[in-house]
Amino acid sequence: RGSRVIEVSPEGLLVAAWLAEMEFVHNADPIAADSLLLSDTGFDRVIEVDATGTVLWNSDDHSPFSDGSTLSYPNDANLLSSGNLLITDRDNNRIIEIDCSGNVVWQYGVTGVPGSMPGRLNGPHNADRLANGNTLVADSNNDRILEIDPAGTVVWFFQPAGADALDWPRDADRLENGNTLITDSNHNRILEVDPAGAVVWKLEGLVKAPYDADRLPDGNTLLSDPGNHRVIEVDAAGTIVWQYPGTVATTSEVAWVRNPTSGVDLYTQIHEPADAGPNRRYPALVYVPGGSGTGQNFYSQAAGMAAEGFIAVHFDPDGRGLSTDGGAYTEEDYCGHLHQDGLQAVLQYLAFLPEVDHDNIGILSTSYGITMASGMLARYQDKPPVRWLIDYEGPADRNNTAQINGGHVPVDPSDHTFWSEREAAIFIKEILPVYTRIQSEGDHNHHITDNHHAIALINGATHTTFLGEGISLWTRVNRACDNIPNRVYTLDAPSVWYPDHMDDDLQLIKTLLVRERASAPTLTLTGDLTTGGRMEIKIALGEAVATGSFFFAFSLGDGPVWVPGVTTLHLDPDALFFATLLETTLDGTGGVDWSLEIPEDPVMVNTYFAQAVYAHPGSSTGWSASTGAGFAIAE
Repeated sequence: RGSRVIEVSPEGLLVAAWLAEMEFVHNADPIAADSLLLSDTGFDRVIEVDATGTVLWNSDDHSPFSDGSTLSYPNDANLLSSGNLLITDRDNNRIIEIDCSGNVVWQYGVTGVPGSMPGRLNGPHNADRLANGNTLVADSNNDRILEIDPAGTVVWFFQPAGADALDWPRDADRLENGNTLITDSNHNRILEVDPAGAVVWKLEGLVKAPYDADRLPDGNTLLSDPGNHRVIEVDAAGTIVWQYPGTVATTSEVAWVRNPTSGVDLYTQIHEPADAGPNRRYPALVYVPGGSGTGQNFYSQAAGMAAEGFIAVHFDPDGRGLSTDGGAYTEEDYCGHLHQDGLQAVLQYLAFLPEVDHDNIGILSTSYGITMASGMLARYQDKPPVRWLIDYEGPADRNNTAQINGGHVPVDPSDHTFWSEREAAIFIKEILPVYTRIQSEGDHNHHITDNHHAIALINGATHTTFLGEGISLWTRVNRACDNIPNRVYTLDAPSVWYPDHMDDDLQLIKTLLVRERASAPTLTLTGDLTTGGRMEIKIALGEAVATGSFFFAFSLGDGPVWVPGVTTLHLDPDALFFATLLETTLDGTGGVDWSLEIPEDPVMVNTYFAQAVYAHPGSSTGWSASTGAGFAIAE
């Protein structure tokens, strides 16, 4: 609802998100390969969630605790080596240690009673269990830092007086050298003090109401700076060496692209990283508006994607926005052939820009925009090549879009000539790009109640090899952790849809899916695809990388699936008859060529799915899955 937890790369790019229903989360700690422990402060609970947003453990399930109490504004929770949880329960003025069944095994502070005398706390923040078994806490409203032993005795404290006094400290960490790093929020500073209380390092004048600070292994300090809406890393001299959101320079320019069918010059705006050029090419993304909307509605989204390393384009279709030839052309085509031709012209223009990675162009359509996008892709296959299509809750046909059926198109469904140009369910079967459908449980068009339109489009796009009706060799609904690729669905056995609460995170979801598709390796299979023959395998990442691990697998099923607790993306050994791990040095473009001898055995004659998964060195999210390739082995 009101919070999200994200992971970003060292380059400041979004790589992962945890999207459970939560409110005002204060802390997130990885505790397993795919799960986080969260202080879900606004909901007065502590939860463990996996990457799908599924709650694996919830303090509410064990509340009230063994002492009859409940949490009130928990702002920190740590998993201890014993398996217990150390929770800083701010508005109950206490720190508690509980086991996973809700038994309170240790407490400091009197529940619900603030105070400064021994055994009392007042609005504490961010307690840590130290290696010696003691507990360090910022006793915020008492303007002090306490170290407490298991018996409840204060064995060390920091509470200077006068001009040096703390003012609402909200974090304290014990460093390896024995010093303590303190976040002094209302004084807008970070202090490092030695055991005697002498200040040996400080940062001030740079941050506003800092909340948390951590000393990194290289000696730099990472801290949250909420007053300036950022997270920063500073060196010992106090110089910012990294920050999020980043300060990636971007540019924007307007182009007028002629639609040869209408003769109208289409208002087109291109957002890109400032260093984009012939020697620094980026993947490209075109936004297709829904309803009768304009591309200008996507200005902020496109600007944000440019900062994420994309050339992002939005345009006003013929007769909309600024694409009216000065007001002379105002006819609405409702995403028919004329609008589709305009989109194709924009893509052709984009494909000739020297800063664009011409092998990595994609489309993101919104709602009714899927009609324009799928129509263009079906009618202009590979002209220019489009690698991927992401469709946000687009309608399938006139039963969804005609005004008489609750849509916005004021044409009767009986006009078959008109609708022959404007039904995505027809076009989707003829699109080549990989296809990702974004779909929530309740569609944004509330007159569509059972997501039959989403099922029609995903089944229509999915290749006939996988029992679909289309020619796209890779399709999926939502994220890899939600659904496996190349699956067909029915109303009785539907896809996993996004929970409706994730609608608040829609832009985040789109960004993650665009990055996944744009960074996915490509897989090409050629050669003698017969028993005893040799298959030639070409895999390309499209980026220069050093060494890494390639998993390559044939499957009778659906390829890599999400396996919580193992890796982010994992090859399911039960679905495979062959799998191997290839350690290799990629060439300068991030590619590898490999060949594989097919066993000379009649049982090999079958239709298969192939996919490559690349393990990124040093990345916690770790994996990029290629699009799949369906193929048949003959005798």
